[in-house]
Amino acid sequence: MRNIMFIVVAGLVLALASASSAAIFTDNFDTPHNYLTDGLGAYDGLLDGGGSVTMNVLETDPCRPGELYIATDNSMWGGGGAQGVLLYKEITGDFVATVKVTDFAGNAEQPVFHNWAGILARNPDGELENWVSVDYFPTWTAFIAWSVTDNDRPEFGQTARRWTGDDTYAIAEAYPWIQLERVGADFHFRVSADGVTFLPLTDPAYQGIYDGTQDPLVINRPDLPETLQVGLTQGGTNGTGDQTGGFVVFDDFSIMGGFDFDPAPANGETVAVTDSLTLSWLNLPPDPCSPPVLIDVYWDTEADGSGGTQVLTESPAAMTVDVSAPDIGTYYWKIVATDPNTSGDPYVMAEVLYSVIAIDGCEFAQTKTELPYTETAARLKGDTNYDCKVDLVDFAALAKNWLNNLSF
Repeated sequence: MRNIMFIVVAGLVLALASASSAAIFTDNFDTPHNYLTDGLGAYDGLLDGGGSVTMNVLETDPCRPGELYIATDNSMWGGGGAQGVLLYKEITGDFVATVKVTDFAGNAEQPVFHNWAGILARNPDGELENWVSVDYFPTWTAFIAWSVTDNDRPEFGQTARRWTGDDTYAIAEAYPWIQLERVGADFHFRVSADGVTFLPLTDPAYQGIYDGTQDPLVINRPDLPETLQVGLTQGGTNGTGDQTGGFVVFDDFSIMGGFDFDPAPANGETVAVTDSLTLSWLNLPPDPCSPPVLIDVYWDTEADGSGGTQVLTESPAAMTVDVSAPDIGTYYWKIVATDPNTSGDPYVMAEVLYSVIAIDGCEFAQTKTELPYTETAARLKGDTNYDCKVDLVDFAALAKNWLNNLSF
């Protein structure tokens, strides 16, 4: 299992000449702010269970600068549509949300039932609750993921069992970072000891911390819309409305944008129709201690990228491939980066779809400001004024300059 794949996905190597993620939102909570009295600040919204949640504290902790302190009563996020507290940003498309838990109510000797906290991504529309979350939950299982569909809340990816003697608090404290990633309709749930190497929750659950021999937990939610409420939550799980005394302290919250391979042609770029178009991209940086990342590239005329031709297969090093765009229209190419993960199933790290618009070669030449345009094959012979036709205007220019000597 490679470290680098999660480093890149977390967007922490943006300075390298490699595929990366772009920051959408970051908050290190260094600026004092009380979200209950001073407004939302840089956030887009705050859910409070429709008024059923008692918001005790929601502010950057005045006693611990640089941290966000959330303390509530009756913030449940239970089944049956129960809502808890959520301080969120509205995020469209793929994202990687990461945060560090620095303090949490309860301990192994005196747990606070049923305190939990995490990152939640919620459908803002509809009467029923639909969301996914990755959660810090030493109260019972160390970590857990939820995927709520129409108020039904099944549990996934639990790490351990406190009721059988597992020290869930020690496990959770050793991995204070949690991460939720969206790639299309797939959601990934991870934890980390250092904020650099992120390990997935497992499928099935109760397999301990991921060591490369288990299957990563991936939950497919095609029903969730492009734009979600993505943010920080804290609450209880009993659904009885009597959870009190719970709190969490967060630090270093970030939401990174979707994976980008810095493609050429760029996404949506116009090119001339051609039988030989070179696609290029930046691959992930090599990791000498792990197998290389494998790249597959698909060339398609369908917008969903579901069909087409596989033009590159499991290449560990290639960053270019030649394709054909012989007809006017829009073409689509998809890059899939896979970690071969020799100790377990291959892991799809990123899957990104780009578009290329092919137009008539002469019209394409007109879009260029520099003359003469270097791709002379794109111009009609005799088209002296570059208007994509040969007519009397071109003949007049020829007659005017007939036998003129341009030498100096």
